[in-house]
Amino acid sequence: MLIRGCFLLQRKNNLVSFFARAVYNYDNKYYFTGTVRYDGSSKFGKNEKWGLFPSASAGWNMASEDFMQNVSFLDQLKIRASWGLTSNQEISRYLSLGYLYSPGAER
Repeated sequence: MLIRGCFLLQRKNNLVSFFARAVYNYDNKYYFTGTVRYDGSSKFGKNEKWGLFPSASAGWNMASEDFMQNVSFLDQLKIRASWGLTSNQEISRYLSLGYLYSPGAER
């Protein structure tokens, strides 16, 4: 933190993240994953300092199916689809905070 005249300049960004993941495998054929990330950042908006970012995926290991047992040139063939929310905190520092003092402002 740096104080210059009547201005207070913040030099440090704050970021904290928490995440949880659940993985499920059924019969070595079907795979499911769910993840939740919870981020807090000093760069996020004034009333939105925290963001929740879920994601999910599902996979199918086709090589474990009976109809693939006679295919000798593949030992693994897996199809996977996923979905998730992301965010970007690359905005100016403390942009969401109002100015405490404006030069030339009438009092």
